[in-house]
Order: sequence, then structure tokens, then C-alpha cells
Amino acid sequence: LFVAFPDVRAEIDDLIAVDEQVCVRMTWTGTQRGSFMGVAPTGKQITWMAIAMLQVVAEQITTAWLTEDDLGLLRQLGVNPAG
Repeated sequence: LFVAFPDVRAEIDDLIAVDEQVCVRMTWTGTQRGSFMGVAPTGKQITWMAIAMLQVVAEQITTAWLTEDDLGLLRQLGVNPAG
């Protein structure tokens, strides 16, 4: 990710914590300067969303689940998967 998008930046849109569970909704931005998921560098600046669910115990992340909009990311890079 950091090779393909060297200027990648994440902005936290929402942060919700209940007991040991933390939910983070993020917006990522970056310019594709390297190969990514088989796509040659395009120079395009793209934006995609992600949501992470974290379990935090004693101030340490012990488990993490991540969902992100890979299809939207690829479409912005010019990939149009059949479907």
C-alpha cells in the first residue's frame, strides 16, 4: 500500500468505543505511484472508505477486522471488473 500510494493519508471520520471494542470509520486518500493489485501506476489520486473493528485489551490491539471498498478503489484506477 505504501509503495503504491506513497502519499497515502487516513482521516478518521468516526470513532466509537464500547468497553474493549472500538469501531473506526476512515477515509483514505492517495496518489498511485506504484503497482497496486496488478494495476500499473496511473498517477491518479483516489479516495476509498474503510471500517475497522478493534478489540483493545490493556491498551493493546489484540484483534482487528478490516473492511474496505476495494472495488471502488479499483474502479477509480480504471479497472472495471466484470460483474
